Amino acid sequence: MQLIKIAKAIKYMLGTGLLTFCLSGCADADEDITGTMMNSTKPKGNTQREQELPIDIDVEKITIELSGVEEEYKLLYVSDLHMIILDEEVLEEHKTAVEQRVDFFSAPTGVNPIEIWEGLPQYLDSYHADAVLFGGDMLDYASTSNIQCLQEGLNNLTTPYLYVRADHDYGNHYTGLDASYIKDLHGKMDGALEISLLEFPDFCIVGIDNNTSNITPEGLARFREIYALGKPIILLTHVPIASQFDDSLAEQSKKAWQDRALIWGSGYYYEPDANTKEFLDMIYREDSLVKEILSGHLHFSWDGPISNQAYGHVFAPAINGSIGLITVKGTE
Repeated sequence: MQLIKIAKAIKYMLGTGLLTFCLSGCADADEDITGTMMNSTKPKGNTQREQELPIDIDVEKITIELSGVEEEYKLLYVSDLHMIILDEEVLEEHKTAVEQRVDFFSAPTGVNPIEIWEGLPQYLDSYHADAVLFGGDMLDYASTSNIQCLQEGLNNLTTPYLYVRADHDYGNHYTGLDASYIKDLHGKMDGALEISLLEFPDFCIVGIDNNTSNITPEGLARFREIYALGKPIILLTHVPIASQFDDSLAEQSKKAWQDRALIWGSGYYYEPDANTKEFLDMIYREDSLVKEILSGHLHFSWDGPISNQAYGHVFAPAINGSIGLITVKGTE
């Protein structure tokens, strides 16, 4: 992996502790961002797996029970790795900021995220899972080198995967690259569809791409088509969806993100337009087929009910050395 070898040669000092970064909502780049990782467990008997990586991996385990599912499935979840290769595409006025971001994202594990990515596909394959779900912000910003590095790793992954991109994966804030060029690079990887589908015999996994933006009319129509299949749905989104039961997710986000509830819902940071409101109503309805929403974005872990029908789980970020292990099985 030539690009990764180049990246490994770029050495940065770690842990300034004095830097401010925009991890979500890049208009607020002067704000100090903090987050925590919670509810993770270390896998046991995983020595062979962990030898492939420069860090120990924390595995956050959840179980999803769905009516009508006859077999047991194993899924993996990864998001928020924020990989960076600093090269000539980064605008001169942003190079110092990008160097600082490399330090920041390396600090939780002491290892550059690029080095984690080098061994992560092989590590994920060792689980022999039914699918890997990439929940967005695997890249810190869009550049040719960053996207190609991501592509090289995905090419080495033999497990089927679904990848929903987010604002950082598409972001040109440090490079100024044309948005259509970025979209084309991502599209060559896997199509980069707004609505992606992994269909199993008894349920569906539906991914929502570019989830920091409102869903388009075309995306909503495609979601309706999948919904009409009549199967239980596990929804993969980068940004979590507000709970109708309590404000615990919103309050935890406010504590971590300078009083901002970085979730979808009326009155929250991501305010839905008419199309997105209809999409959310399909999730909240009493007879909804959406049973679980898997998200990242907030850089901490949370689990709780979203509606009477659906639960939500927010996974801790991969920059903390965390992945998710999801068991899907039938109801007892």
